Amino acid sequence: MALERLQAEVTCPICLDLFRNPVVLDCEHSFCHACIDKCWEHFPANGLCPLCQKMVQGKKLKPNRQLANFVEITRQLDCPVKKPDPKGRKICGRHEEPTKLFCKDDKVLICVVCDRSKDHRNHDVVPVEEAAQEYKELMSTFLERLRKQREEVQQHKSNAEKESQDLLKKTEAEKQKTAFEFQQLRQFLDKQEKFLLAQMDWVRKEIVRKKDEGVDTFSQELASLDGIIQEMEEKFCLPDEELLQDIGVILQSKKGKLENPPVFPSTLKWKVWEFSDINPALEKFLKKFRVALASAYSVRKGKPNATSY
Repeated sequence: MALERLQAEVTCPICLDLFRNPVVLDCEHSFCHACIDKCWEHFPANGLCPLCQKMVQGKKLKPNRQLANFVEITRQLDCPVKKPDPKGRKICGRHEEPTKLFCKDDKVLICVVCDRSKDHRNHDVVPVEEAAQEYKELMSTFLERLRKQREEVQQHKSNAEKESQDLLKKTEAEKQKTAFEFQQLRQFLDKQEKFLLAQMDWVRKEIVRKKDEGVDTFSQELASLDGIIQEMEEKFCLPDEELLQDIGVILQSKKGKLENPPVFPSTLKWKVWEFSDINPALEKFLKKFRVALASAYSVRKGKPNATSY
């Protein structure tokens, strides 16, 4: 029992022999330096632990001096360490023979007795070393293809990140431009609104002023007419001699033609008519603006449109 424990402590899991220049990985598993180097010869950057399959960044190795001392003490004690097989082969569970062969048809390790059995008699059977070399070549080719594929995926990832940055940058720039243009548009519309409303206020005041002036003129004219009517009515009721006295002068003085000038000049009326054309023009402009904006925003199918604005 103690001998088996000793064997487990001083035996490399790869070569199944006493450790030579043992090194320890970050996962705390130890191997011969030469064994782990050979195991990693097809891994250019990082390696995997043969026991736990954890990634070893940069193939980081540390000498295991304590284990090296323990192995040296074991050698000095000349303890017989039993190895299961000179080349570390597994033992066939059916025939208790080393599995020196590999059946390519069933892809399993077999012993020489299995090779002669009817299960593998007509199968393509080769030595383990030959099969391992063949599969190493296949795996090497596959690994190379996987590395190229990884490089392509990495390139696609980098391109996607760069394209994302470009798109985000362009989107932000367009956002700022859009905000600026809408600000300019709002300022223009506000300026035009203030100008038009000011014009309308001026016209309204002019209409009120002209109305007041016309009312005053007509009031004066009415007062004058009322006076003339009263005087004529009084004259009409006088005796004939008095009625005819100075009749010519009276009729001549009251003969003047009444004037009825227009209260509101045509220029003022034209202003009102122009105002009546503004709202239809604004509605037409707004409709065209909405259609143009929606068309510019939804050129490609699948993009949200602005028809609901």
